[in-house]
Parts: sequence; C-alpha cells; structure tokens
Amino acid sequence: MKDTVKFSTNRDTRVIALCMAKFNGLDQISFLKAFNQACERKKYKLFVFSSSIDFLTDFNTEPEEAIFDLMNPARFDAVVIMTNSFKDHKIPDRIAARAHEAGTFCVSLNEDIKDCVTVRIDFANSFELVVRHIIEYHGVKNVNFIAGQKGNPYSEERLAVFRRVMAENNLPVEEDRIGYGDFWEIPTDKVMDKFLASGKKIDAIICANDLMAMEVCRKLRNAGLNVPDDVLVSGFDGIELEKFHYPRLATSIYNVDEAAEVAVDLMDRHLRGERVDDEYIVSCKFREGQSCGCLYHNVFLEGIRNVGIKAFEAHRSQRDLEANIQLLWEKISRLSSLNDLYGCWGELYYIADRYFPADFDLYMNDDFLREDLEIWPTVPIGDRENAVQHYTDNMRVAMTIRDGNFTNQIVTSRENLVYDPDVIIKKSGIALFVPIYAQGSTLGYAMCNFDPENMQYFLLLAFVNNLNQVFESHKEKIDQQNKFCIDQLTKLLNRRGFYRHMEEIMSDAIASKKTLCAISIDMNGLKGINDTYGHTEGDFALSKIGEIILDARAKRSVCARFGGDEFAMVFAAFDAEDKSKAVIDEIRSKIAEANDTDGKPYKLECGIGTAFCVPESWDDLEKLLLEADRKMYSNKRDLKARKN
Repeated sequence: MKDTVKFSTNRDTRVIALCMAKFNGLDQISFLKAFNQACERKKYKLFVFSSSIDFLTDFNTEPEEAIFDLMNPARFDAVVIMTNSFKDHKIPDRIAARAHEAGTFCVSLNEDIKDCVTVRIDFANSFELVVRHIIEYHGVKNVNFIAGQKGNPYSEERLAVFRRVMAENNLPVEEDRIGYGDFWEIPTDKVMDKFLASGKKIDAIICANDLMAMEVCRKLRNAGLNVPDDVLVSGFDGIELEKFHYPRLATSIYNVDEAAEVAVDLMDRHLRGERVDDEYIVSCKFREGQSCGCLYHNVFLEGIRNVGIKAFEAHRSQRDLEANIQLLWEKISRLSSLNDLYGCWGELYYIADRYFPADFDLYMNDDFLREDLEIWPTVPIGDRENAVQHYTDNMRVAMTIRDGNFTNQIVTSRENLVYDPDVIIKKSGIALFVPIYAQGSTLGYAMCNFDPENMQYFLLLAFVNNLNQVFESHKEKIDQQNKFCIDQLTKLLNRRGFYRHMEEIMSDAIASKKTLCAISIDMNGLKGINDTYGHTEGDFALSKIGEIILDARAKRSVCARFGGDEFAMVFAAFDAEDKSKAVIDEIRSKIAEANDTDGKPYKLECGIGTAFCVPESWDDLEKLLLEADRKMYSNKRDLKARKN
C-alpha cells in the first residue's frame, strides 16, 4: 500500500479524503460546506466517501460499508473521519487503521481513535453555560433534566454538570426529575409522560440535546403548557433542524467553521513537516433563545416565508424526480436481461442531468453485466453470506456526465476512482462517492462532483436509493427467470435457457463472421449406473459431468443440459477449432481425475462431437447441433468398439 502513488503526485493540488456516514444529515451538510470552504482556501481538493445510513441498525450494512473500503488512504495526502456521524465505531476504527498502515495523516472529529489526531468539541464547558443560564440567570427552582443514553459518556458528562451546578446553587436534585431520553424523540416522549404524570411543578426542563428539547416543547404544547411562559426549555448542540423549530431553543451552537479550519490547519502543518499535538479543542457558542424567554423578536416567523418557498420547491422537485424514476422503473421491469440495462443509461442521464447541477458518474463492477455471471450465477441473489461486498479491480463507467455531455462504456481502474482524475481534481467543489448495491451485493458506486452550497442533497439521496431499488427489483426478476432456465441438478442451462442466451452469441457471430462451434456431449452408461447403484448415484454422475463442463467451458460460451444424459456447449470465436480442442482435452482430463479420486464403483465416460460453421442465420445453429450430435454418436461407437 505504501508504494501506491498519491493523487497529488505531479499535480499542484493536495487531495484530501473525508469519510462520513449519512451524507444528507443536516449536521453533515453543515460541516461539508465549512470544510470544503476551508480546503479551497488552501487549494485542496476534497473527495468525500459516504453512506446513506448512519449504521444504527443491525441490518445487513456491508454494501454501505464497502464505500469506505473503496477509499485507499495511500492515495490521499490526509484522511479526515467525521467519527460522530457513525453509530457503529468499528467503521471509523477500520478507516483509521488503514490510514495508519499507509502512513497517511488522519484526523478524527469529536471522538478518540487510535493513531489519529483528534479535533474535539468542548462539550462539558459549553453545556455548563446553558445550565447556568437557566438556573442562575433565570433563577428557576424546580428543574427537570433529560439525559441521553444511560452509560453514554456524553450523556453522563452532561448529567454530572447538571448535578454540580444544582449543588453549587443549593438546589436539591430529585431523582424522579431526571430521565433518559436516549438522545431522540420516542424515549423522550415516554420521559415526558412520566414528568407530567407526577403532578410536580416544573419551572424548567434542561435537555442534553436539541432533538429531545424539541420533543419536550411538543409534549408541553399538547399538555396545554406554553414555552417559555409556563416552562423554560433548553437544548444543546445547535443542530440544523433546530433552525426550523418554533420556539427557537436556548442552546449551544457547535462552531462548525472553527472545527473545519482547525482540521485543515492541522493537515497543512503536518504536510509542511511541522509537529502537531494529539488533541485540539474547539469551543461552542451559547445562544439565547425563545424557549427560555430571552429572545422575543420572532426570528422564526421572519424567515418562515422563505422556508416555506424552499420547502415547496423541494417537494415539487422530489415529486418530479420520483415520477421520472417511476417511469424508468416501469421500463426496466419490462427488460428481459441485465444486458438490456445498457439501453436505459440514457434515461438515467436525463434524470441526473436535470436534477443535479453537477458532474455525475455511475461506476459498476466489471463483472456486473458479464455474461457468464448472469447465466451461471455463482452467488445466489439474496445470499447474504456469499454476496459480493467489494469492488472489482476495474470498474465499468456505465454513465458519465461532464459539463452536460453524456457518454458510457468506459473501463477504468478502481484505484483511480474516476476515469478522468485530472479533470475532477482541477474542478471546484467536492467529489462525493456513494455506494450502489442490491440484495446484499455491491454493484458499484456513484460519483457526483458539485458545489456543496447549491446541492439538493435530499434529491441525490432519493436518486441513489431509487437506483438501488431499481437494480434490486431487476435482479429479482432475472433470478426468477433463471429458475425457469437453469437445470436444477447440474446448474447448467436447460433447453429453454440455452436458446434464450444464444441470441447474443448468434448475433455476434453473424455480425463479426466468427466461427461458431458446437460441442455435443453425451454421458455413457447412465442407465447402468441407475439400475445397479440407484438413481442417487445417477444424479451424482450427471451433476459431476455438469460441474466438469462448467469448469472447462470456453469464455462466453453457452452450456446446457438438454435432458437425460445429453449436454451441449456453443461458443463463437475466430480461433474456434483451437479453443474446442483445449475444451475437450480439459473435459477428458477432469473426467479421468474424477474417476481416480471420487472412489465410485463405476467410471464416468462421455462421447464428444464437435462441429463448426460461420453462421449466416439461426437455421445454421440447428444444422450445427445436428452435425455435432452425429459426430458425438460416432465417437460413442468408437469408444464402445475399443472396449469390446
């Protein structure tokens, strides 16, 4: 990994990787904007790797996690991890370990990670300012407190601050006035039910974060109590969502601009060879609010008209996007194979170009539309344990938009991330990478290079999620079709599947004047095995022959069991005769190997015949199969004569 060439090599621009969960989160968007501005002032290019989830659930998250494995730390000048955006910390730990192995400078935001410099928010002192404002400035006596999760270090730290300030002001801490809201609405709702049912007078409710404080305001309003006239409420952490809440909260605002500047300054100093400390503290700013009665001019109502207009425009854009995605979905649902998806990239271009004022690429694993994986799926769709969780060495550019121009079908190295890194690195804005997957299998990723100030993140999320669902739906359809086209005993195609998949090979052979080769294979002695050893052994013998044919098959060939003991393989190539000899030698070699190692009381044996032609029409295929059968039966007679 250490020998990997960095993106900045022979370029004037340093390239930084930022890893975060749930790129559309309001706090993530706020940091993205500030961090990109700080990077651009230093002439750094920002590559962002993000999931669409925060990994809070126990569901299969491997395809989302794969986007962080796509990021090779050795190619970047520094790696920044927005650690507090991940609910599962094993992912930031893994990113940091890979950065350390690559010798790449790594910064963690808000959480300690081994081998990382930490930019930490001074939560304790900032929270103390909020608590003292409510208790000392407003002089309340009957104060309730809602903490986060029990045992969570941030939650317990804020509870300890509350207890200490209460004690310093000679106010008793009543345990039934303390509840745990787990930092979100539903547990807070239950805590408020308990508080209101107690019948005790409540002067103020101090909350360990803004989300819980907003739920407290809702519960008080439903109970007929006014904030702040009846009860004061305070929050903490100044989340973006709070800007749209009424009343505006008394809270502490995370100084996102300072955090971004500190992180970029640390990288700059490290890259200039200066020593940096292991930890840096970023302050928060206390802000008075309407919820404590300090802010009476109605900031919320002043801005509600603009917010309403933006909300309406956002709703209309999302409605239009979903309508266009639905039309695409209906079109894809009528396709008969994965290869037919290529015809739909133009539809995706229309949608992406219309809704995203940005460069947009769709990269698919190189084996996603490969014929042999579609016809013989080695990994059953929906099989979580065996599903592909990684990206192939080469990625196929299924669709790319550069400055409004559309193209597709370019192959590029996964290490480059994009097919034109020189162009993307020179462009302003951030390059965001998000995963594309279906039913537990990683299919590829999308790259969007955009100005973070003008991006409609919810539309990008809706587009990516709908794209994942489109692929998932289509793969389910292909899986169902394969069940009717695949012989369940041998896993080869049946006769129906054979003719369905011959369409592409025949079209290619006719158009390019390639030689079509048909290999007819017939197992000898099946009836004798069934009669002597039973049909279970007969089935084993047939499945073994099918396995050998699959292992020995030529590239881009169609293999089938036509019924009973009859098999066929057909492929097109300019050197078909040489390839057929290699295939037949491989089949006979593997049959001999199976006879030596399987320990069966019978020997496997096959008659094989081959035929060749340069086809001009489908009629030539039928003639070719008949000729291969004729030679196969001749070979069977020769084998029998030699035995006698």
